[in-house]
Amino acid sequence: MKKVILISALLAASFAGYSQTKTTQCTAITKKGAQCKLHTSSENGLCHLHGGTAVKASAATTQCSATTKSGQQCKHRTSAANGKCFVHTTKA
Repeated sequence: MKKVILISALLAASFAGYSQTKTTQCTAITKKGAQCKLHTSSENGLCHLHGGTAVKASAATTQCSATTKSGQQCKHRTSAANGKCFVHTTKA
C-alpha cells in the first residue's frame, strides 16, 4: 500500500512541472464578419494568420492572352508584364 501511495505521489509531482501554455481565442474579425476561431498564446491576442508576421503579397493577375492549340483562350492566370502564363512564355 505504501508503494502505491509513493508511486502516485511521484507521478503527481512529475506532472506538476508540465504546465500548459495559456491560450486565448484570436481577437481578429474575419472577412465574413465573425470572430476568428483559432487560438493563440501571443501577447497581442492575434493568431498566426492575423498577427501580421506572415503577410502574402497580392499581385494583380489576369487571364493569359495566348490561345491554345485548339484555338481557345488559355485559362491560366498570370501576373507577367507580357500577359502570358508560364506555359506560353518562351524561354531564350
